[in-house]
Amino acid sequence: MSYRSILVHLDESPRCAVRVDIAARLARVHGAHLHGLAPAGRVNLPAHVVPSLVGVPDYMAIAQARLHERAAALVDAFVEHARAAGLEAFDGRVVEDDSVHALVEQAHVHDLVVLGQTDRGSPASSMELNIPEQVFMQSGTPTLVVPYVGAFDTVGECVIVAWNATRESARAVRDALPLLRAARRVHLLCFGAARDLHHVSRLQLDDARRWLARHGVEVVLRQEPVQADVGEVLLSRACDLGADLLVMGAYSHSRMLEFVLGGVTRRLLADMTLPVLLSH
Repeated sequence: MSYRSILVHLDESPRCAVRVDIAARLARVHGAHLHGLAPAGRVNLPAHVVPSLVGVPDYMAIAQARLHERAAALVDAFVEHARAAGLEAFDGRVVEDDSVHALVEQAHVHDLVVLGQTDRGSPASSMELNIPEQVFMQSGTPTLVVPYVGAFDTVGECVIVAWNATRESARAVRDALPLLRAARRVHLLCFGAARDLHHVSRLQLDDARRWLARHGVEVVLRQEPVQADVGEVLLSRACDLGADLLVMGAYSHSRMLEFVLGGVTRRLLADMTLPVLLSH
């Protein structure tokens, strides 16, 4: 597997340029086509402001045109950025649709999606869905989520893989193979409460190591029972190891159970300190 087509979300957030820069670097390294998508959104006006008489301004059309104009400006900035980055294959598009639906639809025909973490402190956050969660859950496409704070000069040189021998973690590893093969260091970490680690034997971890070795990926294994929140421990170890990317399967339990238990996926989506590649 290789990344031949990468999709990046374009919006008006201050972090859009950071996200595009990371996507452009990945496209250049993997020889991929980079597609910038700017969902314009849809205008929903109350019925009493929709014109019914000739000569009355069509406020809905005016508002929709304004949304399209703003999205088109994002595409223009993306094209300029991609050209300056030296990319040979790229294009941008405005879609007259809401962000989640547009991104999910396009994710189905791309190998990797690059999105920004939802900033709950942003004035607009109360009006937004958790876009990354919606996209990777609905599309099935690996999704790289970029934190809303921090600078990331490298992404994928030192990688942590969160492994728990579930379908989701195995899927995440397969989806991340192009990144893992290009990495300088890969750490396969298996953390959890002692009662939850009994199903992951040392033999299974060695099997995972041999599997990755056949793909040209040498890993350092570490299995450790922890009492603290696993998401918190993963972020702490990422800092200790100087990691610039975390790979993990999302929602090994149902989302409802993760909500009750305070799941790892939810913690990382809320508190990530480095880019995270999520697969489901």
